[in-house]
Amino acid sequence: LQQSRHLLIEALASTVVNTERLGAEDVGTIASTLEVITRNPAQLSTKSIEQTFELLAITTESSTDVPRLFDTQTATMITDTSSNLLQAKPTRAQTSAGVPYEAPGALSKVQGVLASVAQSMAAQMVPNQNSVTIETPMFAMGITQISTRSRAAADLLPENIVQLPMAELTPTLQLQAIAWAENLFGTLTEDPSMLVSSQVATVNMYSGLKLLNISGLNSTIQVALSTVGISSNATG
Repeated sequence: LQQSRHLLIEALASTVVNTERLGAEDVGTIASTLEVITRNPAQLSTKSIEQTFELLAITTESSTDVPRLFDTQTATMITDTSSNLLQAKPTRAQTSAGVPYEAPGALSKVQGVLASVAQSMAAQMVPNQNSVTIETPMFAMGITQISTRSRAAADLLPENIVQLPMAELTPTLQLQAIAWAENLFGTLTEDPSMLVSSQVATVNMYSGLKLLNISGLNSTIQVALSTVGISSNATG
């Protein structure tokens, strides 16, 4: 089965490489095909994962100064595929306490894909439209476009985990917030009793394709997280 999935991905990659220009329909077909092929992460080889990441990059990255646009269904297929790849065995390892963590290279690639999805979705929204949330087993991503001059506050994702000081931000921005199902950014330790994890959220703000560097705010960006010990040996 692993070999069969690898051959399917190779055939799809060959088709994409030989396509002069990818249209919206092409991107939708690629996204839905990859979601089906990667639906069982245990059957993905290292090579299949690498090629899938390459295909996701090709289909989501823009070659101009504006985001590549695709519909909500295509965006969902792309994020589902990204979640599948994060669950694939070749990208994961175990700590001495049996707590999974994600290989940094794979996580970085997923973040790049999700950035492209967020930019595409936000570009098609009007300012202050209700945010769109896409949920997968590995993360939930909220996306919105905000006019900071006409909105006092913004909350994204369930339970309002992100709150922004709207008056201090650029007049119009696109906001992406990701709540990760597990801490894929954790540091390993040789002592299981010292292993602690927390909920993790990443928040990014964009203007078009430009990632904004936010600093010098008088008020804070608030992210509500809970911290829990994840070792059964922990005490106190």
